[in-house]
Amino acid sequence: MGLFRRVVRLIAGFLRVLLPLIWRILRMMFFLATTSLASIWVGVPNAVNRIAQNWAAEATIAGIPEQYRNAIFLSGRVVASITLFLGWLVLASLTVFILNLVI
Repeated sequence: MGLFRRVVRLIAGFLRVLLPLIWRILRMMFFLATTSLASIWVGVPNAVNRIAQNWAAEATIAGIPEQYRNAIFLSGRVVASITLFLGWLVLASLTVFILNLVI
């Protein structure tokens, strides 16, 4: 009986650690998907520039010197482009998954 209790406690401990992590991953995937869908309607270059400008403005407000704003903007464009691409991959895999369930 002691071994069974240990196993149950171990599984419960793993669930306590993994469930918040899984929830965060699902929220991030939803964010990627919605951002990617929005970029289709707004236009990818416009969406990338808006995201990068927003990040650069937030960095300036956070106290990073103004002289680094251009570097932050350019880095933000790269990261925003990668983010949109990852969002499209999530949407594509989700589409394939749903189609496999339906067909």
